[in-house]
Amino acid sequence: MGFLAGKTALITGAGRAVLQDGSCGSIGYGIATAYAKEGANLVITGRNVKKLEEAKQELESKYGIKVLPVQADVCAGGDNEATVQRVVKQAVDAFGGIQVLINNAQASASGVSLAEHTTEQFDLALYSGLYAAFYYMKACYPYLKQSHGSVINFASGAGLFGNYGQCAYAAAKEGIRGLSRVAATEWGPDDINVNVVCPLAWTAKLEQFQQAYPEAFKANVKMPPMGHYGNAELEIGRVCVQLAMPDFKFMSGETLTLEGGMGHTLHIHLHQTICCFLDNRGKKSAFITEPGIYGIGTDSACCRYPPHAGIMESIGKEFFLRCLKQGFRHTGCLTSHELLLLFVRLLLLFILFYFS
Repeated sequence: MGFLAGKTALITGAGRAVLQDGSCGSIGYGIATAYAKEGANLVITGRNVKKLEEAKQELESKYGIKVLPVQADVCAGGDNEATVQRVVKQAVDAFGGIQVLINNAQASASGVSLAEHTTEQFDLALYSGLYAAFYYMKACYPYLKQSHGSVINFASGAGLFGNYGQCAYAAAKEGIRGLSRVAATEWGPDDINVNVVCPLAWTAKLEQFQQAYPEAFKANVKMPPMGHYGNAELEIGRVCVQLAMPDFKFMSGETLTLEGGMGHTLHIHLHQTICCFLDNRGKKSAFITEPGIYGIGTDSACCRYPPHAGIMESIGKEFFLRCLKQGFRHTGCLTSHELLLLFVRLLLLFILFYFS
């Protein structure tokens, strides 16, 4: 048994899901498996009773721990606070307390643009993700305070990078990050650390998509720089185990991107390129081939490039060609290194001019 022996972790969205090779096929189940191997007793929630019962049977038989499966769904129109309080009460009644809370559950309608999103679709993401995290954190707080516990919340690169077609999902995930930072501030004196994980893992759903639509998968799903997707148990779940260890207690309010190298584009992407154009009247224009940055200059060729993570990536190239067809003349490109050097030079000239 590991360091979590005798402790209790509450994990939302942790019903059993496996890949064809029998390994963990969802992030929630990967976390549950990693915690079970460390000896933790588990409270797992989800909407699918069958998957929860299958998880209980497998985890208890393999690792000798106790699992309490509780069906729970935080959704619009439900008595959500009471639902969550019922889950937490059952957990405390069964195991005496809670040492770790992991908010992993999330539903959303992906692939729908912001202008076409309905209120129902927006509510689906906010209630299942942001509201659920809020209610579980509130309900678990007294027990986490008593145990000097840990909270691990899940966000996403969709929020960090503004993925196309995921406005509600991104809003929910960024809300969770903000909620987590506030909790880290307010609960620090109680010795509760709160951190956020943004994962990219190979799941049963991705595996099914690849098998059913191989060409669409190849065109739309981009491989991380490390050359593989994260293993739900070993590369996501194990990190969640570490975040509950005493060694990491001083880390709080942080966001970890477990995306095989994709997360480094959160700040300055070293391969970011600015493409410069001249319109048909000779006025300078530009656009940047990165998410959420628009053209600059008079009559700019404006490009909103979709997320680097993959869906409809070709739109960036299409927009480039469209600019050329509309009379914009490509005059060259600047890498972010060259852009930074240019900015420094201009700043130095400004300082010399201002103080001379």
